[in-house]
Amino acid sequence: MPDLRLSESGRRGESEDAMSTALRTTTNQTIERDLRASMFLPDQIALIKSTIAKGASEDELALFLAQCQRTGLDPFSRQIYWIKRGATASTQVSIDGFRVIAEKSGEMDGQEVAWCGEDGAWVDVWLHKAQPAAARVLVYRKGCAKPFPGIARWTEYAQSSPLWTRMGANMLAKCAEALALRKAFPHQLSGLYTQDEMEQAWTHVEPVIVEAPAAERPPLPVGACYLVRVRPQSRGTFSWAEVTFVNHVGEEVTLPTKADGIDGAVSLCEQLVAEGKPVRLETSVGPRNGKTTISKIERWSTEAVEAEVVSEPVTVL
Repeated sequence: MPDLRLSESGRRGESEDAMSTALRTTTNQTIERDLRASMFLPDQIALIKSTIAKGASEDELALFLAQCQRTGLDPFSRQIYWIKRGATASTQVSIDGFRVIAEKSGEMDGQEVAWCGEDGAWVDVWLHKAQPAAARVLVYRKGCAKPFPGIARWTEYAQSSPLWTRMGANMLAKCAEALALRKAFPHQLSGLYTQDEMEQAWTHVEPVIVEAPAAERPPLPVGACYLVRVRPQSRGTFSWAEVTFVNHVGEEVTLPTKADGIDGAVSLCEQLVAEGKPVRLETSVGPRNGKTTISKIERWSTEAVEAEVVSEPVTVL
C-alpha cells in the first residue's frame, strides 16, 4: 500500500504556496480598493491609464493615483505626471504643481529670483548672450524670519536640448525654484521632483535594454513582425525607443518610435517584447528630416499568424 503521508518539507512547501497565494490575493484586493477610494471616477482612472500612465502596471497606477491624492494635483492639467525609463517608473511634478502646493498651504509669501555669471555677481534680470553660471531663488514663508534659498548651477542641471539652449536662464531658474520650494515646504513636497531636476540624473543612467528571450516562433505572414529588442532614449522632456524587430522574411531592422513626453511608447514596446507576440508596424517619414520612424504598433493574434489570416488587430500605440 503506498505511503500517502506528506514529508515535513512537502507540508512546508504547500503552506508557503498557500501563504503566497493569499498574499497576492490580499495585495490585489488592496489595490482595487485603493483605486475605488481614490479622488477619480472609474472612467477617469481608465483615461489616466490609457493616456497619462500608459503602460503602467496595477501597482504603478495605484501608486501614481495615491500621489495625486496626497498632493491634490491634477494630472489632466499636467501638474503631476507618470514617467517610466527602462524598468524604473516614477511620479514627477511640474513647476506649476509645486507652485499650486505652496499656494494651497496658505503660507506662501512670495519669492525672488536672481542669476549670476562666473564672477558671482547676482542680477535680477539676465541679459547676457552667454548662459548664466547659476540661478538663485529665495522663497518666503509666512512666520519664518529668513527666506529659503535654492541655488542651481548650470553645470549641474543644463541639458543639451533646444529648450535649454533657447531659454537657459528660465530653465535654470525653475530648477532653483523647485529646490527652494522643497526647502520651504518639506512636509508637502518631500520626495517630489520636477522633470527639469531629474533630467540630469537620467542623463547619466545607462538605459535598460529589454530583449526578447530566445524562443522558436511561428512563421509570420506578410506584414507581421516580432519585436526583439527595445533601447530607451531621451532628450530634454521627450522619450522614444530604438526598436529592433524581425520581419516575415527574417530580416532584422532597427527603427526609432516617435518621441513623446510621457514615455508611453517606450513602456508599450517593452511590454510587447516581453509578450513575444507578433505585431504589425506602421512607419512614417518626417517631412523635415526625412527620417523613418515607427508611428503605430498593433497586436496580431497568434491564431491569425498560425493560420496566416489577418484578424482585426487591437491598437496599443
